[in-house]
Amino acid sequence: PSSARGAVWPLALGNPLNVSVELLDVLRDQAREIREQYMRDRSEMEHADGDMGGSGGRAEVLMAQDARACQKAINLDLPRTFPDLSFFHTDDSPYKNNLRELLEAFVLLRPDVGYSQGMSFLAAFLLLYLEPGDAFICFVNMMSRSCFLHFFGMKMPEVRIYMEVHQRLFAEELPTLFAHLHKSEIKPEMYLVNWIMTMYCQALPLECTARVWDLYFMDGDAMLFRVALGIL
Repeated sequence: PSSARGAVWPLALGNPLNVSVELLDVLRDQAREIREQYMRDRSEMEHADGDMGGSGGRAEVLMAQDARACQKAINLDLPRTFPDLSFFHTDDSPYKNNLRELLEAFVLLRPDVGYSQGMSFLAAFLLLYLEPGDAFICFVNMMSRSCFLHFFGMKMPEVRIYMEVHQRLFAEELPTLFAHLHKSEIKPEMYLVNWIMTMYCQALPLECTARVWDLYFMDGDAMLFRVALGIL
């Protein structure tokens, strides 16, 4: 049931990385300082032309700093995350603030991964059911699992392996539809990447998505690919 997810999801996922709520507090304070500096430099960064040696000058240097580049990406994605859920978009909403702080804290914790589109949906969905501290702990552990780590890290050799596994399962379970999509030149990258990176938050109604997440926390990455076949 929906009321049990806040307790069951963290227990089912576990916390092998030993992430703590206290760590979130520390990272949140650091992120706030970076955000304030970003806002001061924002006008320059918005006019960056990508040329480190061109007329942009300092703007391109600022954009090259990972935390600030991610800050801009997060700001762009927040309004696009669950656009029908107004409490994620009201300026004084705790949901909006918690989402921003969770994503900023993760970027500081894992600069090797940084921020990518899709992460905001995962973080927001966790916040629908979990307290911010528990949501952060789950998010960090999820992002360190093989599937998400490879997709969000854009590790293309590993991502291609996932695509190939999906294609083999697709051909075995739904051969007629597989042949039709193959003939139409519809590749799994056209739909599966988004499904995985948003964990079906954009593909399914919220309650159906929550059921998928229930199964994910119990069965792991394999469930993400089973669900893809179910949708197809």
